[in-house]
Amino acid sequence: MARAGMLGERLRRPGWVIGFGVVFTLLVLVEGWLSPWAPFFPIYAALAIALPLWLRSYRLGKARDVLVRGLRRAITFIILALAVDLGLSLAYAVCLNAGGLLGNPYYDLGAALEELASHASLRLGITVEQAFYIYALFVLVWAPIGEELFYRGYLYGGLRNRAGPWGAAAISAVFFGLRHATHFAILPVFPLAAALWWALSTAVFGLIMAWAYEETGSLYVPMLAHFITNIVGITVAQA
Repeated sequence: MARAGMLGERLRRPGWVIGFGVVFTLLVLVEGWLSPWAPFFPIYAALAIALPLWLRSYRLGKARDVLVRGLRRAITFIILALAVDLGLSLAYAVCLNAGGLLGNPYYDLGAALEELASHASLRLGITVEQAFYIYALFVLVWAPIGEELFYRGYLYGGLRNRAGPWGAAAISAVFFGLRHATHFAILPVFPLAAALWWALSTAVFGLIMAWAYEETGSLYVPMLAHFITNIVGITVAQA
């Protein structure tokens, strides 16, 4: 037990936290290149939840205190997350349309994701529609839990004392954005512009989630905001 406790303390140190951020990002790349199930990365997805849960490197608090007594603050962050996410998507679409690039998968994130789903369906031996449902399951069920536990609970929490709230938020947001961009590594032609945009937009979203975590002292609000933003995003994309 003592050794386990010492190991846990070591893995919470900033150097180890940064190291896990790098390793987990590379793991998504490796799964994309080598495994037949990418981009649904089951090994990474499991570890992203298991590590914070084992270390207990996150704060939840009482759901009633956070989501009922602090309802106004929770709603504020949910609205902010939605507004920024949809606003950035709209602004980018307008720029693409003005440049005649809308629908080009190298630049258009939506088109690149469709190409990703098509490629993943071939590797999995399923239909594109089935691939979309698997992806939606990850986005709606795993992402609000796994991503918040790892990027906010573990990365942000582990770096906060050393780097300060905004330093920790920035570093965790960069890792959050980069990991999203690595999904496109499984494609024959890497859509650099779309990947960079996805990395940037998700990093901004990560900053907001870190702010919500800092202000509320609980992962409940980022998890809820993340879930609502994702379900709205999927709904808008399919409209």
